[in-house]
Amino acid sequence: MTDAKTKFSLSAIRELFQNTKRLAQLVWSEKKGLLIALLTTFILVSAGPFLQSGARALLINGLVRSFGLGEIGSYLILITVLLIAATILPAVFIIIQVYCDRKFWFFLQEKLESLFLQKRGEIDVAAYEDPKKNDLFQKVNEDGIWRIYNFSDRQLYIFQNVFEVILATIILFAASWWFLIIIILSTVPQLVLEVRHGQRVWGIFHARAEVKRRFWDLRSHFEQLPKLIELKLFQNLAYFGQTIKGLLSSFYRDELRNDRRRLWGEFVALGIGQAGIGLVTVWLILGAVRGELQIGTLTFFLASIGSLRQSLSGFFLNLGRQYQDGLFVTNVFNFLDLPPVINKPLKGVILNPHQTPEISFDNVTFAYPGTNKVILRNFSLKISPGEKIALVGTNGAGKTTLVKLLCRFYDPTEGRISIGGHDLKDLNLESWYTMLGVLFQDYAQYHLIVKEAIAIGRTGTSSSLEK
Repeated sequence: MTDAKTKFSLSAIRELFQNTKRLAQLVWSEKKGLLIALLTTFILVSAGPFLQSGARALLINGLVRSFGLGEIGSYLILITVLLIAATILPAVFIIIQVYCDRKFWFFLQEKLESLFLQKRGEIDVAAYEDPKKNDLFQKVNEDGIWRIYNFSDRQLYIFQNVFEVILATIILFAASWWFLIIIILSTVPQLVLEVRHGQRVWGIFHARAEVKRRFWDLRSHFEQLPKLIELKLFQNLAYFGQTIKGLLSSFYRDELRNDRRRLWGEFVALGIGQAGIGLVTVWLILGAVRGELQIGTLTFFLASIGSLRQSLSGFFLNLGRQYQDGLFVTNVFNFLDLPPVINKPLKGVILNPHQTPEISFDNVTFAYPGTNKVILRNFSLKISPGEKIALVGTNGAGKTTLVKLLCRFYDPTEGRISIGGHDLKDLNLESWYTMLGVLFQDYAQYHLIVKEAIAIGRTGTSSSLEK
């Protein structure tokens, strides 16, 4: 069990870096200037507290040396100006940072939404009707999109945490190297806590994918008017409501149990962290009492310890949450990388739009993927140009399946479908769809104005709308 968890953790960490690299490349390819501006502002903002505490320390040391002299020298004036600048500039940098961050957020939302919509349009119908792939779609729809936004934005704050840690490390190393060891070791438990919590959260969502799918299916009956009407007429409101409540209770029960474990872990991690800081603080104070440190330098080191502790905590907290969100972001990229179910030819046969083709089913046998039930067996049918036919059969006889095969949502298990003498697998589907008119039992309703509803057919272009 331990080995499995270790392998899982190492795999997830590797995926974390891969996801980070892929998102950074996505932004860099289109918004180099914005990314550089963001990184610059995050660096300047992270340096602000150190500039303030450093200027304050110099001022205190200068005041101590000038105590009782009754005059303000040029050194104190210069340090005072530096302190004022170190107080004002970070606020300016934060304003710029917030503006750039908003621009980054808008770009990311527009880019990712476009990618998701494009991919949803490209995915074959067969994939949507596959229960296993539906679990992936459900995870992406429910958690993947907002988590990838947070994942991308948090990358910048991790960068800021790292830069703050580097600055504080350089400063404290001048005091004593073992200060760093104590503070870093006392902060590690928080990282372990966040990583383990993230594993458990992802495990809950992964194990309960089927439960969540059932929840959203039942919930849809309260959101779609035809289904809601049936619930009212057949007096099923109470039953569906109680079932949904039970599904939510079972799901959130596991999450609350996980959160309780995290709560106690946070108390332990906090205690260890504060103990490390307390030890270093006492040592510095004793050094000041012995005359080894000036008062201003003491305050600078204490401020740097606080900054390092806060930066490490922020880094480990963000890294743990990044690890957690990274598990969900992997689902998003798995979704975007889904291969096609139907292999389309690179240069398919384009049908003559002015000539009605002959349609031929030759000994077609078909069973839906993942099932052993044969829907059509050795089915043959020929439809001549201009011929009108009606298919009549009981529910489940294969009428809709026949149309899906004709649309090439699926390929036959055996046999061949020919259109105008060409194998359907060799056709350019776009040209074939221009000749098809299909209305399934479950059809879409478009809430558009009349001229839009007329114009979008086939082309959906602005020129069609004007016509």
